[in-house]
Amino acid sequence: MVTAQLQPSPPTLQNHSTPTMVDKTLVDLLQASKMAATLHRKRALEARRLAKEPGPLELFPRKLLILPPTVILLVLLYFSVSSTLLSVSLFHVCVSSRKLHVYCLSAATAPISGHHQLYQTFDKGTEASLPSLSQNYSYPIVDSTESRGYQRGETFDKDIKVSLNSLPQNYPAPVAYSAKSSSNQSDHTFNKDIRASLDSFPQNFNTPVAVSAKSSRREENFDKNIKALLPHLHQNSRQPIADTAETKRGSRRDQNIHINPVVEEQMKSLRTLRNHALTRNKTCQGRGIYVYDLPSKFNKDLEDQCEDLIPWTNLCSFFSNKAMGEPIQELGPNWYNTYPYSLELIFHRRMNAHPCRVYDPSHALLFYVPFFAGLNAMKWHYRTNVSNELQDQLGLELVRWLDTKSTWKKNQGKDHAFVLGEVTYNFRRSKNSTWGTNFLELEALQNPTKVLIERHPWHPNDAAIPYPTYFHPRVDQDVKSWQTTASSSKRSKLIAFAAGTREGQVGALRARLMEQCTLADQTCNFLNCSRSGTCEKPERVVSLFMGSEFCLQPPGDSPTRRSVFDALVAGCIPVVFDPFTAYYQYAWHLPEERERWSVYLDGKEVREGRVDVVGVLKGVRREERERMRRFILEEVMPGLVYGAEREGLEGFRDAFDITADALVERARRESGL
Repeated sequence: MVTAQLQPSPPTLQNHSTPTMVDKTLVDLLQASKMAATLHRKRALEARRLAKEPGPLELFPRKLLILPPTVILLVLLYFSVSSTLLSVSLFHVCVSSRKLHVYCLSAATAPISGHHQLYQTFDKGTEASLPSLSQNYSYPIVDSTESRGYQRGETFDKDIKVSLNSLPQNYPAPVAYSAKSSSNQSDHTFNKDIRASLDSFPQNFNTPVAVSAKSSRREENFDKNIKALLPHLHQNSRQPIADTAETKRGSRRDQNIHINPVVEEQMKSLRTLRNHALTRNKTCQGRGIYVYDLPSKFNKDLEDQCEDLIPWTNLCSFFSNKAMGEPIQELGPNWYNTYPYSLELIFHRRMNAHPCRVYDPSHALLFYVPFFAGLNAMKWHYRTNVSNELQDQLGLELVRWLDTKSTWKKNQGKDHAFVLGEVTYNFRRSKNSTWGTNFLELEALQNPTKVLIERHPWHPNDAAIPYPTYFHPRVDQDVKSWQTTASSSKRSKLIAFAAGTREGQVGALRARLMEQCTLADQTCNFLNCSRSGTCEKPERVVSLFMGSEFCLQPPGDSPTRRSVFDALVAGCIPVVFDPFTAYYQYAWHLPEERERWSVYLDGKEVREGRVDVVGVLKGVRREERERMRRFILEEVMPGLVYGAEREGLEGFRDAFDITADALVERARRESGL
C-alpha cells in the first residue's frame, strides 16, 4: 500500500510578493522595539543614578564629616558657652557654673529643668514646713565659676529667657549658680540678647527709669533691647528711680526682716552651744574626739574618683594641697583655688590631727563619722538612667555598718557628728524627683548632728558652717597681715555685684539689681558671671571685692552663697536680700548683731522696684562703713577661714576650731554631762 505524504502546496505566483513585504515590516518593527527597549533601560538607569546622587544640602553633612575633629570640637564649644548647663531631654552639655566652679561647673546644683525643683524661698511670716517646701525649691547645679569676659555695652546672653510670667507666685528658685565672682573691670552692662521678661510683672510694679536729666551717658550704657523689655516706662521719661512715690532711698532697711520664731529659736539654741563652748576649759580632759576608721569605700575611694565624679570635669587639682587646691600665685602664699564643696576633705584632715583625738572610744565624748556623703551625692548628679536606689545604696550601707558598733547604739547616735560638703537639700530628695540622695531623711540620721554649708531651717540638728574660701592662713601673722592689707585697700567703687542670671523670682531680683547697677556704672561694678570665663579666676573675685565698699548678695541656686564669705574675707560689706542667705544659717560663725557686719534690703521690695539699692547704700555714712569693715576684719573674718596647717592657728579660732568646739559641747549636752 502506498502512503501519500502530505506537503504544503507551493504558493501561487500571484501570492509570492506579499509574504516578503510582511516579513520585512515585521523585522523593522522588532528592531524598533529593541531600540526603544534599550533606550528605555538607559533612561531608567540614568534616572536611578540621578536619584541616588545627593544634592548640595545632602552633601554638606558628608563634607562636614571629613573636617578635622578639632574644628568640630571648636564649633561645639562656641555654641556651648552657656553659664551652666544646656539641657535637652536626652543629653546634657555642661561647660561652666559657679556653685561647683566645675559643676556646670557648683555647691554643688540639678540640670536646669522644671523636673528638678527642690526648694523654695521662704515667704516672710510663714512657718510652712520645709519638707513640703522642698518640692517647690528649684535646685542646684552647680556652683560654676567659669564665665567668659565681655565688653561694656553688651546685654544679656543670647536667647536665655528669664520667663517670669509662667512661674507660680510661691517663688520657685532657679538653677545653676556661679560661685566665683569677680573682676576689677568697672564698666559692664547686660550680656547681649538675654531677655529679662519684666513685662510679666503686675501692673502696679514700679519699674525704675534709666536716666535723669544729667545722666544721658548712663542711658547709652543701658542697652535699647533691655529698655524695650520695660513696658511700664514711658520711653521719654526722665524720672530717676529714686523719685517714684513708693521708692525708699537713703535709709537702712535692717529692721524690716520679718522674724520667724521657729527658726529664731533654733538659731538661739545653736548660739548657746557656741557660747558655752567659749567658756569651757580648752584642755582635752573629758573632751575626747573619736574618729571612725571607716572602710575606704565611704571616703578615700570617693576622693580617688576625682577624675570622673562629675562627667565633664576633673576635680583632682581641687583636691590637691590638703584639699585646698592649687596655689594662686597672684594673691600670695596663703591663697588657693579651693573648691567650694571640699569641706568634707578639709574637715577630715583637720579632725585626724585634732589635739583631743582619742583612739579608745571609751574615752571619747564626740564621735566623728568621716563619710563623704557630698562626694557620693555629686557622683550621681549628672548621670542619666540612675535609680534612686543606686544613689541611696552607699548611705544605707553606712547605716548598716554603724549598727554593728556599740558606740553608735549607746546613745542612738546623739553624740555623733557628720560633716557634709553640699547643701542640705542634696541629701533630702523630694518626692517624685531623682536629684540627690535621701541620706538625711533616713530614720537613723535624725539624732546625730549634721554639719553642712547650708542647713535646713526646720531641722534643729542641722548646723551650717562657712563655705571654704580661697584664703588659708598658716600662722597668726598671716591673718594679721591680711587684716592690714584689706583694711587699707583703696575702694574706688561703692558697690560690687558679681552674679549670673537665674529664672523665677530669684532671676527677677537679680535682673533688677543688674539694671540698677549698670545704670550707676560710676558707682557700681557689675561682673556678669553668665558668660563663660568671666568669673573663673579667684584673683578677679578678690580684686573686685577688695575695690568695693558693698557687695550685693542675692540668693542663687539656693539661699546661701559662697560669695558672702569671699566678700567678708575681702572686707566688703555684704548686702543681703533674704535672711536665709546668712542670718538664719551660720549661728556659730556670724554675729547675731547683723547690722554690725551687713546691710539688709527686702528682696521682694527690690524686685518690685520699690527700693533704690544704690541710693540706700549711698546713704550709709563713710564713718559707719569704716566701722563695719573694721568689725568684719577684726572680729568676724578670722572665724570664717580654714587654716592651712593641720594643727590650725594659735591666737585665732578659725572656722574649724569654732565648729569642733560647738560639736563637742553638743555631745556633752546630749550625754547629760
